[in-house]
Amino acid sequence: SYVSVPIKLDNNTVGAINAASFRKNVFREEDISLLSLVANQVSMVMENGRQSEQLQQTYNILEERVKERTLELLKSNALLREEIEKRIRAEVEIKKSLQEKEILLKEVQHRVKNNLQVISSMLDLQTDYVKDSGVSEMFVEAQKRVKSMALVHEQMYQSEILTDLDFSQYIENLGNYLFRIYGVNTKRISLETSIKEANIDFNRAILLGLIVNELISNSLKYAFDEDQKGYIKVILDSEDDHYILTTSDNGIGLPKNFRLRQTKSLGLQLVQALTNQLKGSIKIHRRKGTRFTIKFPH
Repeated sequence: SYVSVPIKLDNNTVGAINAASFRKNVFREEDISLLSLVANQVSMVMENGRQSEQLQQTYNILEERVKERTLELLKSNALLREEIEKRIRAEVEIKKSLQEKEILLKEVQHRVKNNLQVISSMLDLQTDYVKDSGVSEMFVEAQKRVKSMALVHEQMYQSEILTDLDFSQYIENLGNYLFRIYGVNTKRISLETSIKEANIDFNRAILLGLIVNELISNSLKYAFDEDQKGYIKVILDSEDDHYILTTSDNGIGLPKNFRLRQTKSLGLQLVQALTNQLKGSIKIHRRKGTRFTIKFPH
């Protein structure tokens, strides 16, 4: 069985939510209705994201204007006091407008986060009603990806600086969530992070968060035998004009015949696609476990 529900933005189809099962006639009208509802929510999230980007651009323009006006004031002299006073008044108005834009941008981030949480909750609810294990796993994987994006919006909403994200805190939150959802005993498997480049812009944080989500999930599901102790490491560093993201574990490693470009794993296919969006490259090391190294430009 196969079902596809379009995701529309401004009456244009920009994507689709697909579900498939090896069983015939597994999807009911209720499932299609739920997928349609999820598609509508995704469309709303995309629209809010577009508005957020427009507001961010306005925010940057206004911030640059404040800097320019301040510099001009410093270069003025006492003979231009009247002009300076006019410029000061203009600066006050710009700062006031900037504060209003910040408040509005925070509100958009908050709404996007709430919409994503609604989608996550709906996926979680639907999982309880799905009897096909393959379809159920698809819902769980989708829920984790939505949650990784929701965490970015939540942290941006709480941040004092709306242009950058504390990536170290974000990875810690994401890791804790994944360990909890997989029911992992942290005394058996530990998560170690070293984020030297802590502040990441919003758009890259979304992509990196999805990548880390897939790689940590992959390690938790496949890297360790039952009762085997181990660790998962996430490192973000900078070298010359590139960032280097490394995610590794000391588990059983990948199969000898594994080829990334030939993989049928949706998660690893997603990692490749997201790395391409970052204009980056991937290297895999198999010694004493598995290590993914992703290098992308500043």
